[in-house]
Amino acid sequence: MLRLLFISGVRKRVLNTPRNYCRCIKPALTHVYESGPINSSLYPSGLILVHEERDCPNACISLTFDAGSRYELPNENGITHFFEHLCFKGTKKRSKSNIETEMNEIGGKFKCYTTREMIGFSAECLSDNIPRALELLTDCIFNNSLSNNEIEIQKCIIYQEMLHLDTDTSSVLFDYIHSAAFQGTPLSQSVMGPSHNLYNINSRSIAMYIEKMFVPARMIFSCVGPIKHEQACNLANTYLNRNVANPNITRRYRFTAGDIRYRDDSMHVAHIALTVEAPPFPHADYLPMLLAAMAIGAWDRSQPGGPNHSCILAQAGGEGIFNSYESFYIAYRDAGLWGLQFVSPRMEVECALALMQDEWMKLCTIITDSVLIKTKQQLKWKILKENETVESACHSHAKWVFYTNFAPTIKEKFDSIDKLVADDVRRVCYEYVYGKCPVVTAIGATEALLPNSRLTGGMYWLRF
Repeated sequence: MLRLLFISGVRKRVLNTPRNYCRCIKPALTHVYESGPINSSLYPSGLILVHEERDCPNACISLTFDAGSRYELPNENGITHFFEHLCFKGTKKRSKSNIETEMNEIGGKFKCYTTREMIGFSAECLSDNIPRALELLTDCIFNNSLSNNEIEIQKCIIYQEMLHLDTDTSSVLFDYIHSAAFQGTPLSQSVMGPSHNLYNINSRSIAMYIEKMFVPARMIFSCVGPIKHEQACNLANTYLNRNVANPNITRRYRFTAGDIRYRDDSMHVAHIALTVEAPPFPHADYLPMLLAAMAIGAWDRSQPGGPNHSCILAQAGGEGIFNSYESFYIAYRDAGLWGLQFVSPRMEVECALALMQDEWMKLCTIITDSVLIKTKQQLKWKILKENETVESACHSHAKWVFYTNFAPTIKEKFDSIDKLVADDVRRVCYEYVYGKCPVVTAIGATEALLPNSRLTGGMYWLRF
């Protein structure tokens, strides 16, 4: 009863101003529905090729490997990220300056990224230069010189990155989330790894890791642009299709509703995240949970609107209860994390938590189809954004094949979204959120943060 009175009081505080509404116009997406198919091929070596032909001047290729901090041993944690820094620093037949000169001649953009489950390398250039770009990319990956001098230089650079990362409260908070949720398992390891591992990395350990993990059976070759599927197959056969044994490395996870709080009273705000276990990327409930996260959305002080926001949390932000908040859904191959991260003044933490959990309970019990109209449009916009350029589409296709062995077209994704109704969102939220004990992570002025038992009590409603 006290909780209901408390929430109703907060609602009166943020709903005392009339709100204005605007009409939403559904955009026409004819060009999206007329896009070509996405083809894929599986080679005997285990290599997967995914290809989309587009009518554009540029093309993008990417090599995505089933490697990351999840597959690293504790004493080698951070080695995948280290190789990301070392990749374009020289090969056995090209010096660093020669690589830079050749990149300029091609006119391409070469990039790489690392996550807990994958590492990706990409090259974007004019379609005529794609064979040359792929040859350069494979040379940098598979025939890297692993120069000792360059390794020492990159150690200093990565150490500075670690120091900078420690000042990024949001990044530290998400590392805490993984440490608390997957404690004692490889998924709890950070991408950069600890600093003591950094100084133990050498050319021999990197070479052994490349030989073990960068094999065709753990690789996806993605290609988007004005290239025929037969041309992409020829490129894969020429540069990537090697008969190498698959190490078949698996790392299981275990979810734990942990609690990590770093209290620092010198900070005037609290950075808090509540997280529950969610379905993995290949699961049938992935899309409804993603829609639920989009329904909560995100807000920060830079956004105008004040009391005219449709979400009660954004209205509360306008009243000073939140500085910012963001709903998130991190989906892995066999695990997932769903929750909300927010920043709140130290004396408003309890109000913020009550409103946040109240919105979660609405998702579990009373969300309606009318609320999902805008949410579906936002999710479709996000999908369009992921496929806007050849580079982003290349990474998106590789990610889908990596997790599901299938890359759907934009039309197929939109059709799946349109089939969802409020009952689907209520069902998955009731299964994964309602009554669950959350993972609690917090940094800053956390004296007003309730104990875990009280927070768990806010994960259900007493209904009659």
